[in-house]
Amino acid sequence: MIINYTVNAGYLPKDHWVYSVEGGGRNRGEACHIYDLFTFLTQARVLRIQAYAMHPQRDYYSTRGQFCCRVHFAVDPWLP
Repeated sequence: MIINYTVNAGYLPKDHWVYSVEGGGRNRGEACHIYDLFTFLTQARVLRIQAYAMHPQRDYYSTRGQFCCRVHFAVDPWLP
């Protein structure tokens, strides 16, 4: 199974609270809900998560908001 999911959550200013320590950035603060959905849909345990930073060419965007992520699941389901 391959799940290809693209999120375009829209622009946030670099000083937005999502990018603060409390917000955790877009990966921790927002994409975590997508990972939870993938776990539900696959009914499998996560083996590995790899997140790759994408560095914007302009200073307009935060470096904490642009990334690509791969989630590797176990072949054998672990949920009943």
